Amino acid sequence: MTEDLLRELEFLKEIGFTHLDISAPPPGTRHAAPDLLGDFQRIVMTCEKCRLARGRTQVVFGVGNPNADLMFVGEAPGRDEDVQGEPFVGRAGQLLTDIIKAMHLTRDDVYIANVVKCRPPENRNPEQDELDACRPHIRRQVEIIQPRVIVTL
Repeated sequence: MTEDLLRELEFLKEIGFTHLDISAPPPGTRHAAPDLLGDFQRIVMTCEKCRLARGRTQVVFGVGNPNADLMFVGEAPGRDEDVQGEPFVGRAGQLLTDIIKAMHLTRDDVYIANVVKCRPPENRNPEQDELDACRPHIRRQVEIIQPRVIVTL
């Protein structure tokens, strides 16, 4: 148990936490997900762990239900996503929306995010160091949201 706690504290330090309010519900409790996700989003918005931060228009964090049972995770935002600040809003986003509707759900019922939070130049695939820099971000989103199913796109 002590090792688990130390790993969690080290992870929180790695992603930018400088203190932890122990009067708050523990991280990962579903009823606290909206607050935890909002706090974490504010941290990610200032991330400068890789070169993508220097050229980004904005961080594309994620959208949807913070208590979703179903989470979709893509690779990185494209031009449309970078402009709107929301994942999957272009042609691929319309296809994803159609798939979600076919499941008798809406985008508000699920959570949608990307592994990489900043658009790579010219919509190229993210490089390994960029994926590595963002990995703690998507990991934390999954820990907060606690979806039952994750669909990688």
